[in-house]
This record gives sequence, structure tokens and C-alpha cells, in this order.
Amino acid sequence: MLKIFYKKNKKDKLQELDYNSNIQKHSWIFVANPTKKELQKISQDFLLDIDQLQDALDYYEVPRFDWDNDKKNFYFFIRYPVSMENKILATAPMLIILSGNLVLTIVLEDSKFLEIMRQTEIDSTENRINLMFQIIDSAVNKYNKRLIEIHKKVRKTVSKVRNINNQDIEQLVNLEYILNDYLSALLPMREALYIMLNKKIISLDEAEKELTEDLLLDTEQIINGIKNVLKSIQNIRDSFSTIIGNKLNQIMKTLAALTVILTVPTIISSIYGMNIKVPLMNSPYAFWEVSSIAIISSFIIWALFAWKDWI
Repeated sequence: MLKIFYKKNKKDKLQELDYNSNIQKHSWIFVANPTKKELQKISQDFLLDIDQLQDALDYYEVPRFDWDNDKKNFYFFIRYPVSMENKILATAPMLIILSGNLVLTIVLEDSKFLEIMRQTEIDSTENRINLMFQIIDSAVNKYNKRLIEIHKKVRKTVSKVRNINNQDIEQLVNLEYILNDYLSALLPMREALYIMLNKKIISLDEAEKELTEDLLLDTEQIINGIKNVLKSIQNIRDSFSTIIGNKLNQIMKTLAALTVILTVPTIISSIYGMNIKVPLMNSPYAFWEVSSIAIISSFIIWALFAWKDWI
């Protein structure tokens, strides 16, 4: 899918244009799940590095900032959150290209990203740097929303840590996996923003530098938030392990105490079950006397264990 958009100023509406050889300057070209032929055409039409474009189709591509030797085309690889239904990772790659007066974005799947961008109220496609920052900012905001949702789920689990079940543990493991994927995507994206800001590879005015710094700050806050939630999940798992360990120890102590308590009457009944002469064998009350001895012995052992707080 290939769509072209143009917006002159904030008051105008985002217009969708036709793709042709005379694309209007300052347009935004959105490409989703392109074929190799489409990538080759884009590469030829805009004189872009085909290897960089093909990297955008790598589902495991790492965020980075790259450029051509003549510094005319800039390639910003980022990752944005997606639903994990039937997927291995919780993020998907996106390539943002600054080429002349145009901005191109290439994603493996739409994943409603285009609709999100339409709702973001893009100020204008005239300023390619601002447009790139708005696209990155929309991805960062999506991370923030997902983080808030995950944080709520974790806090809900914290409130019932004493009654946590296997389903809750499985959910925590899944959330931990998602957060680690977010972290592995945001850390290199933060480094790429640092390179853009500090190495002066791309010309930025003061306002654009402030936008970059704001993005860095937002990214840093989300990274810290993810680390805090990961720490909370680890604390929950440690608490759960401690509680389970204590419960298991208590059960083992109870079983051991019952074993000892029941061993004494078992020994007594075994002795009186032998075919030899034993005390009370001629007594008409032998059964009740032997039973009383066994019960009293068990009671004494139980009382001793209770006094020592062993059961």
C-alpha cells in the first residue's frame, strides 16, 4: 500500500494525492508492507539506497540513524508498539526517510498507524523535520499509553499477591516479555536521537533542537517507567516465590508432625499384633487399654509439638 499526503498549514486538511512522477514537494509518502518491486520503484524515483529500504522489511531491524555519503538522504529506523496476536515481538519496525523536501515512512504492516497519524493533527508536511518528529512522537505516545495499561495490570496483580494463581503468573511473564521488547526498541532509538542532536549530521534550527530534546526527555521517561514496572514485576515474582516457599515449608512441617504423631500408635499396635506374650494379653479390657495408651501417647507428642510451635 502506498499513499501520499500533503498539508500546507495547520488550518488545512490532510489531503491524499495520486502517485506520479511529479509528486508535489513537501509531501508525506506512506508505504505499508511493500513488495520488492515497489521498493525498487521508490528507490529509482527518489534516488534512495535500496539496501536501506530492504532493511525496513526486516522484522527484527534495530532502531538506528543512518545517511548517504553525500548526506542528502537520511534514514531513521524506529520500532513502534503493535498487538502481539500471532506475533513473536511486541514491536514492529518503521523506516522514516528524509529525502529532499519529502518524508517517506515504510512499515511492514499498517497496524492502524496511518489512522493514528491522521488523528494526530499533523501541523504541516511543509517542514520535513517537524513532520519526522511528529511521526516519532506518535510512536513514543503509543509506547506511553501501552506502558500505562501494563502498569495498571501489574498494580492489580500486586493487590492480590497472596492469592495469585498460575494465570496471573503467566500474565506477568507475558507483560515482562513485552516490556523487555519495548526497552530493547527504545534504548537504541534514544541513542539515535542523541546522534541526530549532537553530531550535527542533519541541520537543525533552535526550535527543532528543542523538539529533539523533548523527544529525548519523553523517551527517557518511558524507559525509566518501563524499568520501574519491570522491577515491580520482579518484586511480585520474588514475593510470590517467598509466599509459596513458606506455604510449602508449613505443609512439610505439618506432614512431618503427623507422621511422628501417627508413628507411635503404629508401633504399639504392631507390637500387640505379634504372636508372642505381651502385657495385658489376658486382660478382658486389653483393647481399650492399648488403644488408650496409643491415643494418650499421640496426644502428648501433639501437645509437645504445639508447645514448640512446630505445627
